[in-house]
Amino acid sequence: MDLSGRKLTKLEKAPSNRAFATALVLDDNCLQNLTNLDSYGELQRISLSNNKVMRMYWFARMYSLRILNLPGNNIVTVEGLKELQHLVHLNLAANSIKTMDGISHCHKLEHLNLSGNAICALSDLTSLPKLKELFLHRNRLMNLNRGNKYLPTSLVIFTLSDNLLADLNDLCHLSHLSNLEQFTILNNPCLQPFQLTDETGRPTGAPLAFDYRPYVINWCLNLKVLDGYKVTPMESLKGEWLYSQGRGRGFQLGEHGPLVQYLSGVCLVGGGWGGAALPETDHKLVKILQLAKQHQQDLRQKEDGEGGHNSLGNAACGAAPASGRGLSVSQHSSPATHRRFTHSRPPPHNRRHTVCCLRCSLLTPGYCSAAGLAPTRICPADRRSAARAACQQKLQQQQQEPKYHVELSSTLYGGGLKTPDAPCGGLMTQSMDPSMLLGPLGDGASPNLFGGGAMTASVMTRSLGAEQLQEALVSGLAPSR
Repeated sequence: MDLSGRKLTKLEKAPSNRAFATALVLDDNCLQNLTNLDSYGELQRISLSNNKVMRMYWFARMYSLRILNLPGNNIVTVEGLKELQHLVHLNLAANSIKTMDGISHCHKLEHLNLSGNAICALSDLTSLPKLKELFLHRNRLMNLNRGNKYLPTSLVIFTLSDNLLADLNDLCHLSHLSNLEQFTILNNPCLQPFQLTDETGRPTGAPLAFDYRPYVINWCLNLKVLDGYKVTPMESLKGEWLYSQGRGRGFQLGEHGPLVQYLSGVCLVGGGWGGAALPETDHKLVKILQLAKQHQQDLRQKEDGEGGHNSLGNAACGAAPASGRGLSVSQHSSPATHRRFTHSRPPPHNRRHTVCCLRCSLLTPGYCSAAGLAPTRICPADRRSAARAACQQKLQQQQQEPKYHVELSSTLYGGGLKTPDAPCGGLMTQSMDPSMLLGPLGDGASPNLFGGGAMTASVMTRSLGAEQLQEALVSGLAPSR
């Protein structure tokens, strides 16, 4: 039921033919009093953007509610959500909310938009185990204290752009977000060039500029999109270098100045390298990326290997990659397992014994005349086959590459994915604009509201892990010191 843009000041009771409506759109009105909202008893989706709503207790008895859209109102406190056990989508952008309290009872919540408010500190959200999208851009956050305890590990999208974060070391509170794929931090004071001063407070020299992207990746190693730009393999490699060999995690809270001095020497503006301890030219990084690509191709070939005992033997023995030193990984878990699968093809008498087992099982279940086994024992050939199948299944689970599916709403990043080499349009600085978020809610979900029209990013080849990266560098790719 769509009643948007009618300059309503009061909500009338539901018509008899609309009492069981599941969606109600009241956008762009002048509503403040929602006394008759209870007459719409079966509502699952409500949109009241750009009204004058000040309190949320009107929704306390809407037990079937799944989507609540209230951007652009005058709400100060989050309330009335205790009984909304089915709420999945909550948009409170562009209000006057000062704290994140009052949401802990919505255990099924997946999308939470609190952007454009007056929030100064994080609150405990660990009671929301299904929360995947958290928008906190355009607030007044000065730090991320206790973020490692307050933020759920289920987060996939997290925005912090346009806040008051002054210390880049606050990103240490995000290291536990192993599922985080999209993140924004633009337009915070911590990303501004840092001005060195002397003992009297006078500036000395030019402000220090640096590339912050590898440092962010150093804390969020699974990041795929940062500030609207795809994380390139080169940036991922630099972030892994900061984590494994550099001092990316070697600074404490309050040491923003020393951190910027370090980053200005190793992460140059424009994506270059600096410092004597890093590769002098990009072609060495390209070599490492080629090795990583070859390693991933070898893993995929093992997974998609040809059927039969040959493919099983190759996978079990952990055949080395076709090229690249230091990248062969043994896949067997113990010497005994290795010996068992090195000769994976059974000898001829085993194959005859298998046929004999099939014949004997028809005459005497559990007994094999050729092997002389007792009825209570298991045939050795069957035991070996079961062991091979179990080991193969375990190897496939260990070698399986994580598949990720990145969907970016056009309202979130203002268009397609961008890369530093081929940017598309202006850099995103504001994320989800409430005025662009809403669309008419019909029987189906609104495409804008649910991130429709999304685009899928191509799967990028993962770079080497920390141990493999160090091994590759030591084996001859690292520059002489």
